Amino acid sequence: MQIIKSNDVFPDSLNGAIVAIGNFDGVHIGHRELIANAKIKAAENKSNFGIITFNPHPALLFGREYKYIYDTQYKYEVLSKLGLDFVYEIEFNDKIASLSPEEFVKEILVNTMKIDHIISGYNYRFGNKRAGDAAMLSELAKRYGFLYSQINQISSNHLNVSSTAIKQLISEGRMTRAAHLMCRSYTISGKIATGRNLAGKVLNHPTANVHIPHNMALPRYGVYLVKAKLEDGSKHYGVANIGLRPTVNEDKIPLLEIHLLEFNADIVGALINVEFISFMRPERKFDGLEQLKMQIEQDVKNARYLLREMKYEEKHKDL
Repeated sequence: MQIIKSNDVFPDSLNGAIVAIGNFDGVHIGHRELIANAKIKAAENKSNFGIITFNPHPALLFGREYKYIYDTQYKYEVLSKLGLDFVYEIEFNDKIASLSPEEFVKEILVNTMKIDHIISGYNYRFGNKRAGDAAMLSELAKRYGFLYSQINQISSNHLNVSSTAIKQLISEGRMTRAAHLMCRSYTISGKIATGRNLAGKVLNHPTANVHIPHNMALPRYGVYLVKAKLEDGSKHYGVANIGLRPTVNEDKIPLLEIHLLEFNADIVGALINVEFISFMRPERKFDGLEQLKMQIEQDVKNARYLLREMKYEEKHKDL
């Protein structure tokens, strides 16, 4: 999958592509439906297909808060598994924001990309002050000689699927439901940092510490069963605490701590992807380190029990 930035020259070899447009945060089942439609049409036309996306999120340019489900690198890693030929990443700046809907279509879609067909969600808005909508894009497509189509709202179990809805589920610790809508577990990626080694020396359960970017959508603070993927490709189950660690910490910066089961190698500085499988308990303050230690031991036992249940269900799911 080729990643092309808007300050790069758009390759002539990708002219006439079929493209889906959106922010694709979380790459949920609605986004996947959009991409699947583009892929089918590209196969029919024997064309390249890709997506147009924006970085940073447009809300941030206008001073509004936006929390990402995935950081850009991980989002592209997920997208790369969907068969895309390319991602065209538009830097969302004042110049892009000031373009009228027609100017956006003419400059980006027609003059730069020379697209053949564009697909959006039913509620897609674009152009200065979000003045353009699906009806306008359809009209502009006819005027400038390309095709336009849209997909309808995607729902799952009476829930309209959106990045906002998924972030709400994550904030409530409803990881199984969120994973169903994203076709994969909610994941935090980062480098393993050096800690105080309190967990290893005092609490007998060494942890890998990951600092969380401030602009990420965070899950409910607490303890989770997780699966970690390390830089070498190996995967390990573990117990993670995400939150403020009120028993041992006085600052207000959230931290992700992971204790990997049956693992004791030194991995400080390595990249790690942490998949949140299920919520186990909320974070709380304990009356001293001994009580915290006892709770951590119980958390590890509970995690092993959950893993046994998962393996049993997987083994017997077709019986």
